[in-house]
Amino acid sequence: MARAIRYNLDHRLKVMEEALASDMLDVSRLDMLPSLVANAGYRGRNNDAGSSSRSLITGNESLEISTSQERERMVADLGLSWNILDFGVSYYRAEQQADRLMIVAERRRKVIQNIIGEVRDSYWRAWAAQNVLDDVAPLMDRIQKALLSSQQVEKRGLKTPLESLQYQQRLLSSMRQLNEVRRNLVTAKTELATLMSLPLSTDFTLQQPEETMPEIPLSIEQLEELALMQRPELREEGYHDRISAVEIKRTMVSLMPSLTLSTTYNYDSNDYNKHASWLDFSAMISGNLLDIATFNQRLDIAKSQAKVVDTRRLALNMAVLSQVHIAVQDFAETVAMYQTDKAIFDVENRILNYVSATADSQSGHELDVIERELNAVFAELQMGESYAFLQSAYGRVYLTIGADPLMEGVADYSIDTLASALASGEKAWNDIGEQDQ
Repeated sequence: MARAIRYNLDHRLKVMEEALASDMLDVSRLDMLPSLVANAGYRGRNNDAGSSSRSLITGNESLEISTSQERERMVADLGLSWNILDFGVSYYRAEQQADRLMIVAERRRKVIQNIIGEVRDSYWRAWAAQNVLDDVAPLMDRIQKALLSSQQVEKRGLKTPLESLQYQQRLLSSMRQLNEVRRNLVTAKTELATLMSLPLSTDFTLQQPEETMPEIPLSIEQLEELALMQRPELREEGYHDRISAVEIKRTMVSLMPSLTLSTTYNYDSNDYNKHASWLDFSAMISGNLLDIATFNQRLDIAKSQAKVVDTRRLALNMAVLSQVHIAVQDFAETVAMYQTDKAIFDVENRILNYVSATADSQSGHELDVIERELNAVFAELQMGESYAFLQSAYGRVYLTIGADPLMEGVADYSIDTLASALASGEKAWNDIGEQDQ
């Protein structure tokens, strides 16, 4: 599980998306700051900027042509402006972006939970295959020899043709079932390597884990409550609901008149100026009157989006509760299936020991021993597969309630640190049920 979290490409993608959303949140917060614009440069012309004046009363020229500006000069200005309306809109956008960041975090949680579930499923199937498949090839060779021996027995007339054919039919049918189960198990190791982003040609061996009987220490009511609080999909819809509510506020604010406060420091090297530098102040209020005509439509759209989110969250709540009940029922069924297959395995091994003993005492036949060995291997495969199903069903229960495998932040993403955090996380969820009981 630790290797899958560290190296899985889907998880690394979600980590990058979360970092990008965090950067976008920082940028959206900066939009609330006033605008500070600086300009500096050189201005010149090929002749003097001369002009004269004309009296508006007499119409006569009142001054001779003169100039008050040098041909070449240096100019600069530094302006600070703040639009109150833009500040309000930017504030609500920053709130929405903060919720979008939380949505990305929830999606990352979901990816980790899915990775853990897939690893659990593939690991236990690969472990079951690893325990049995080494014994399959030699047994297949013995079966082929048994088929040849059965045909020789049939030719010699030691058994009736019907008995020999019926035996061969049982033997071939068992082989077919064995091949089918083996085919399903051998692919689990490849799936596990893919989840860990290992080269598919990598050869690795799974350590023998402690085979325990998993239990769900929480009641169905507790599972439902945790699912409604913890499922990433539901929490994501909660953030979408908040975004829709803020969108209504942002729509209303955007229709208000805009008040712009600004001040500018100016510099001009023109020697004719009495003051080379000065400050400008202004306060302007403005508004788009045409926005009033579209206010109702824009507000209705924002409210409709909020209703859609509410309806979608309600439908998702029902789906989540249904998944919790199905997962619990499936876990109970897999427990019963595993116990049955384990009992079958025990019986098959007892029969094998009995048949082997009678064969050794010359009271049985070697072909009966081979058939019983095949049945015992098949029972072991079936038991291993049932145990893999049991572990998968156990993991799905915690997946349906949104249980975090990593309940707290980890110091680093090394394999040992992640593995320790995963073990602590699973133990913590089990302790929750024990404390409630």
